[in-house]
Amino acid sequence: MNPLRSIFLGISRIPLPVMLMVIGVLAAGVTALIISYLHEQETRTAEAIKAAERAKQGQLIRVVSAVKDIPEGAIITYEALEEKEIRGYATQGTLNNASLAVGRTTKFLIPTGSVISFTDLAPMQEVTGIEARLKEGYRAVTFPVDSSSGVAGFVGPGSRVDILASAGAGHETSTGCILSDVEVIAVGDITQRAASGTAYQANTITVAVSPTDTTKLIKAQVASGKLYMALRNQKDHSPIRVVDVTALYKKPIEEVILPPIPFVPPLADRSLQSVDLTDRAAKEYSVEVISGTKKETVTVPAI
Repeated sequence: MNPLRSIFLGISRIPLPVMLMVIGVLAAGVTALIISYLHEQETRTAEAIKAAERAKQGQLIRVVSAVKDIPEGAIITYEALEEKEIRGYATQGTLNNASLAVGRTTKFLIPTGSVISFTDLAPMQEVTGIEARLKEGYRAVTFPVDSSSGVAGFVGPGSRVDILASAGAGHETSTGCILSDVEVIAVGDITQRAASGTAYQANTITVAVSPTDTTKLIKAQVASGKLYMALRNQKDHSPIRVVDVTALYKKPIEEVILPPIPFVPPLADRSLQSVDLTDRAAKEYSVEVISGTKKETVTVPAI
C-alpha cells in the first residue's frame, strides 16, 4: 500500500473535533514562532542602530589630562593631573591611570587640558637594588645581628618583626620593644626571599622605617649595643606598646645635698692664754678642816 494513502486514510478516521483541536494547536505554535522571530529581528535592529550612534560619538574611555601647564623637563605630580571619562577612541599609548605618569619627567611642554600619553614622557630609568624595595618616605637602616638576635636565620626579606633592646645588668636588666611591625627588606646583601624553609645566614639586617623611627632605632643601637628581633606572622599587624631606649635604664638615686654646717671656731679666751702659769701656781688657798674635836688648816692650790 502507498504510504501517503495510508496516512490520508488514518487522518480521515480522526474525529472532526480532534482534527480541529490539532489544527488550532499547530496554528498557535507557528504563530508564536513567527512572533518570536520578528521580536528578535527588531531587537537586533535596535542594537545595530545604537551601536551606529555610539560609533559616531565615540566610545566612553578613561584618560589622564593635565589640569595646569606642565613645563618641559618637569617631574609630574598628582596635583597636576586628573582622571576623567570622555567620548572618543583610545589610541595606543594613552594613559588611563594617573599613577603611570606621577614621578616621570616630561619630554616637552604639556598644556592645560591635554590628554597625556606615554609619548609625552621621557624614558624612565630603571630603579634596581634596595631602593626599589623602599616605600616613598621610608629609610633603610642596617644593624648587626647574630644567631640569637636574628631568630636563628628565619627572618628573611619581607618578614615583619618587632625590634627590642635591653639595658642594665643582672637583676636590674630591662627589656622593651623599640619599634613594632617593621618590614625587613634585606638580610645581608639578600633582597629577594628564597624558597620556604631557607635559613638566612647573615650578620646584618636591613629594615624600612620612617625618618622618626630611624632616629629611635639608631639611638637604641648605640645605647644598648645589641638589638633583638621577634618574628611576626605575616598577617599580624596589631600594634604593641613601644618605649624609648632611655626608659629602660634604671633611674639613679638622687643625691641628697645637706645644707652646709657653719664653721664654729674653738673658744679662745685670750685673757687666760695671757696669764702666766707661774703666777697661777703661786696662788694658794687656805682651808680650815674640822674633824670632831680636831681642827687643822690645809693649803689648796688655785685652779
